[in-house]
Amino acid sequence: MTGQVPVGWGAFGPWLTELLRITGLDAGRAAELGHEALARSAVVKLGETDCGRVAVLPLSQVVTVDNRPWFSDVHPSVDVAALAEDIRTGHRLSITYRRSGEDAAEERLVDPYGLRGRGGRWYLVADRDGTPRQYAVERLAAWTVVDAPRRLRSGVTLDSVVEQLARNLERPQETVVVTAELHRGRLDIARRILGSRIIVVEGGADPDTVKISVEYTEIGGVRQLLQFGNSIEVTAPEEARRLVVELATSLLRRQATGEPA
Repeated sequence: MTGQVPVGWGAFGPWLTELLRITGLDAGRAAELGHEALARSAVVKLGETDCGRVAVLPLSQVVTVDNRPWFSDVHPSVDVAALAEDIRTGHRLSITYRRSGEDAAEERLVDPYGLRGRGGRWYLVADRDGTPRQYAVERLAAWTVVDAPRRLRSGVTLDSVVEQLARNLERPQETVVVTAELHRGRLDIARRILGSRIIVVEGGADPDTVKISVEYTEIGGVRQLLQFGNSIEVTAPEEARRLVVELATSLLRRQATGEPA
């Protein structure tokens, strides 16, 4: 590494430094925050950097990052940049929000920490009545800035709230563990779909299967396993087995006769 001068954050101005720390080199995300030109400028500067070694390709030519989720056409229906600017006032927000699976939106008063980008989506992270929440921006119908400073919990930051929300979602205190026999050839896609919900993988009843243990917040989560069709058999608990039979029977009846489930 002798004679090689790495590029540090000092090579950029403070605005560009802050933007790169948030968005990396994702120009799409930067555009949603109203700073696409700055992100593209950073890409050019990094591409022009000479690492001092002979016959070494620029890093930008051998590494690409795509933060978009697979098979998703969800785009923010609101101005994310405007929302970010209103959060930066440090005031409370009155939001009109539609919960997942519901038709009507409700108004609620929140104390915002900031915006979280994950999996190609934006989330408003805020306290509501002192309890941390995150709101999908695509279901945010409207918001207004309230003439009152936000009331954040002492010692709590955006990063710490995001960490807490992720921990509560991925490892809730009360869970139901469902076990199943899965065809071994479907294990890779199961890991991709189920992620951290899979807590145990071990040898199955025969060489062609594996036994998986999947953690859900409630027994109804077993519906997710139906997408594996005849490649999976739920083995426990009995309540989960019964629910799978009921769901499969209902689906078969509807497909065969057209009758409502």
